[in-house]
Formats: sequence, structure tokens, C-alpha cells
Amino acid sequence: MGKRKLGLHLRFETTLVDLINQALSLGVDFFQCFLTLKTAGRVLPLDANDMKAFVDLRRQFFKDLYLHISYWVNLSSIEYNPHKLFKKELELAKRLEFTHIIFHPGSAKKAAKRIEGIDALARMLNEVIKREPEFKFVIENVAQGPPSIGGNLGDFKLLLEKIDNPEKLYFCIDTGHAYAYGYDLADISYQDTFLDLIEKNIGLHRVILFHINDTLEKLGSKIDKHAKIGEGNIGQEALKTFVLNPRIIQAPLLSEPPIMSEEELKKEFDKIVRWNK
Repeated sequence: MGKRKLGLHLRFETTLVDLINQALSLGVDFFQCFLTLKTAGRVLPLDANDMKAFVDLRRQFFKDLYLHISYWVNLSSIEYNPHKLFKKELELAKRLEFTHIIFHPGSAKKAAKRIEGIDALARMLNEVIKREPEFKFVIENVAQGPPSIGGNLGDFKLLLEKIDNPEKLYFCIDTGHAYAYGYDLADISYQDTFLDLIEKNIGLHRVILFHINDTLEKLGSKIDKHAKIGEGNIGQEALKTFVLNPRIIQAPLLSEPPIMSEEELKKEFDKIVRWNK
């Protein structure tokens, strides 16, 4: 067995080169980031020289990089939507040589039935998987209930039935989202049941990333609010037990902590590193 890959979500603050240098300083195997403005639905204005330097460093130090698509993108919308922002983000990801595209399924608001949102999502994914073969598209479970898609793992079973090439669609399971939706990962005796549900609805072989997050919200709250590992309602021991389950022991892990200093970020990452020694 090879070394397990461990990563962090990093926040773009100044330049792309600073971002990649922060990743190197923290000692992560890979990282995830947004490339959109927090308060507006548009991509960040980036300097051409900064982009080139980023790609040079990325080729030298990182095999895999994960772009998290912005929350402004709703791929389950039943209304006409050319998904301009999504396409812009993919174009930027291509120029920066990201390898994996992480995204939330979106919401089927205004649909008479949620299956209409799943249908819309499948149509978009079939198009983009065919058009952009250089990326691995990774869909993430969410904390929210209906009309959002992807809180209930059964949504992904329905989705996969509509995908032309299901072997080319991958998944990320977020522990904080799962707990907030109603899957009690704080109960260690339940964790294998949860993995059984993943196997039944998705297939564990399709889950190529786990977001290891604690949450401040109660079980079933349907609210997404991350906490430092061990300071939320799942707890450190339950999260450690879950990620060390032999059924997923090789899957890459990535933490998405709340905003904190770089020193705190290092401590947060080191928790996961110690678990996997």
C-alpha cells in the first residue's frame, strides 16, 4: 500500500504563487481552493505572470490539484441556464492545470419533482464529461435537504443511472455535511452502516476523496457550518475511527477548516497526519 494522500482547502488571499508556497510550507500532498470572488459570481482577476509561475511550481511539486467550483453555480437548475460561470471556471482550471473539479450538485428549486433537478444535473454532466476529458469531475454530498440535491445518498444512485459514462464520474463524501443531513457519524457503531449506504448508492470505488470536517450543527440540522476537528458535534475520536476504517483506508483525505491563522492551520493538518502514521 502506498502513502495516503492528505490535503487542505486553502484560501486565495494574494497571489497564486503565495497560495502554492503556503501549500508547500504546510507540507500537504495536495490542496483545494476556489478561484471565484466570495461575494460575487465571477472568477478572480489573475495576473498572467503569476499564472505561469503557479503552473511551473505545480508541475514541480503537485501531481493532483482540486478546484472547488463556486456555490454560485447550480447544475441542478431546471430553468434555462448556460452555466457561463461554470464554463469560465473550467477554462481557468485548464490553464492552471488543475486535475480534479469538485462541485455541489445544486438545487432543483421551482421543480415540481426533485427528479427534474437530477435530470438537469445528469444532462449537464454528460455534456461536460464528454467535452472536458482531462478533468476528473467529483460530485460532493451536501448538508441541505430538498430542494437541494445530494444530501440524501439515494440521489446519487438515481443520478448514476442517467450518466452515459458512470465510470467517469467520481464522488467526494464530506463528513460534516453527512452528519448535518442526518447520518450519525458521531456514533462509531453506525459508521459501517454509512459505508454500506455509500456502497449501495454510489460504490466505494467511486469515492476518490473524503472531506474530513467536524460541524457546529446538530444531527439532521441540514445546516453547513464547519468546526475545528474535535470542537464540533462529530468529535475527534469518531472522525479518526471513520477515516481509519479498513474499507476506505487508502482514500485521500482533505480538511476544510474554518478561517484560522497559518499556525492553527498547521495544527489542524497535523491532527490528520498523526492519525495516518
